[in-house]
Amino acid sequence: MQVTKFYATVPSEQNQTVVVIYNSLPDEPEFCLYVKWNRLNVALQQTISTLASSLNTSSVTELAGELANIRHGEYNFLQFLHKAGLLEKIRASQVILEPIPGVRITQATLNEQLRQLKDDKSATITTSSTGTSQAENAFSNIAQTHAPVS
Repeated sequence: MQVTKFYATVPSEQNQTVVVIYNSLPDEPEFCLYVKWNRLNVALQQTISTLASSLNTSSVTELAGELANIRHGEYNFLQFLHKAGLLEKIRASQVILEPIPGVRITQATLNEQLRQLKDDKSATITTSSTGTSQAENAFSNIAQTHAPVS
């Protein structure tokens, strides 16, 4: 599996690989929703992997909205994951991401960086003249300003 900004591990779950679907919840920003990779069949893994890989260098920072645009039977993909009981809630501080190869941070740290970016009135999630989005700049900023999680 390719390292992308959407894949993570959960130490309290024996470092199980997960895919973060919602970075944070509207009424509970300290929590995120994820799916355990090993609970998905091969077809579901392929769909998420293809989507995550295609979005890895884009300004998209959350899979939920993109999954809602993909049909899976009579539901969209996000609804399917919910109805199948595959979405799990966990404290964002318990999820370890590797948004940039070699840099491990908690989902809570990433959420804070993205919140700061969103709160910056001059910031927009658009591509800059250098070809990098401000969301990608936030990921780079994390690598420079935060000590890796061990």
